[in-house]
Amino acid sequence: MATTPYLLQRGSTWSWRRRVPEFSTKTRHWQLSLRTTDRSIACIIARRLNDEWDRMLDALADGKLPPPTPRPD
Repeated sequence: MATTPYLLQRGSTWSWRRRVPEFSTKTRHWQLSLRTTDRSIACIIARRLNDEWDRMLDALADGKLPPPTPRPD
């Protein structure tokens, strides 16, 4: 069985977790519940999230997305 990067199982539910680069936020990881217990569905969702995540980071590195603005406290 092939592995899908950034896919993990917590209990019976699948989650997606990626490291956040230091330049974007102070949060070190983003983790989302995929809200499914079916591994095949989780793999599909995780691959889509990985593609979007990579596109977003490429756009940010190329200057096509503005850097995050600090939130007022």
